[in-house]
Amino acid sequence: MTLPELSLATDFPAVSREDWRALVAGVLRKSGVDTEGLDRPEDRFARTTYDGIAKRARQIERHMRKATTVVVTTSDPAPMREAVRFFHALPEVASRPAAVFFNRSLPETWIDARPPRGTEAALAANLARWGVEAQKQRSARRELGERHGVAIVTVPWQRRPPTDLDSLAEMIETAGSVPQLW
Repeated sequence: MTLPELSLATDFPAVSREDWRALVAGVLRKSGVDTEGLDRPEDRFARTTYDGIAKRARQIERHMRKATTVVVTTSDPAPMREAVRFFHALPEVASRPAAVFFNRSLPETWIDARPPRGTEAALAANLARWGVEAQKQRSARRELGERHGVAIVTVPWQRRPPTDLDSLAEMIETAGSVPQLW
């Protein structure tokens, strides 16, 4: 079986700092703030310290550039498009994502799974459909990893999500090879 060529969010335009500034100016104008003649509309968010010096949130920007960024997604089309956007938008304001965690992934062993002899036709067909879905997920993960040169971590589907640190640690252990991120 061959799968169709996947195009993961290739239709998103590149985003620059100028594009972002134009969006900020538009939001400010809709809020009644005059942005006429401003090269940096985000300066409207600056505050003046006690000694009269305007101070922007440069510390936050410095932290964002130093921080390790990871993206958590599923292999569904809409979350995948959002995950890909991080690779286009983040380098302007933060570090490039170091890894993508695919949550709720189907086991790859389902791809070629064969039902036991005597299985009802409806159950066998259902197993085949899940195998196709597992193949699509694996292909999407591989394509994203290769296209963006990023580590991929597969977190298996679980009946119950983690609700405490112990169950979160257990989930991470079942994810397999988690790269050293920091």
